[in-house]
Amino acid sequence: MVRAREGSKIWDLDGNEYVDCVINMSALIPGHGDERVIRAVNEQLETGLTCGVETELNVNVAERIREKVPCGGL
Repeated sequence: MVRAREGSKIWDLDGNEYVDCVINMSALIPGHGDERVIRAVNEQLETGLTCGVETELNVNVAERIREKVPCGGL
C-alpha cells in the first residue's frame, strides 16, 4: 500500500522509498504531484463539470488532435 507519492518516488506505509517505474502505465509521465498538472486540473475544476455540452476547451483539444492526427478527424 502506498503512503505518499512525489515525482518519480513512492513510499510505502513503513516509509520505504521506491522509484515508480510503472508510472501508471505511462499516464504519469510528468510524475506524481507535478505542479503544472495540479494547476491545470484546478483551473478546469473551477470552470465546473459538464456533461453533454461542449466547452471551448473541448473544441480546442479536438482541433489540436485533428492537426496532429489528420486521418483521425472526419
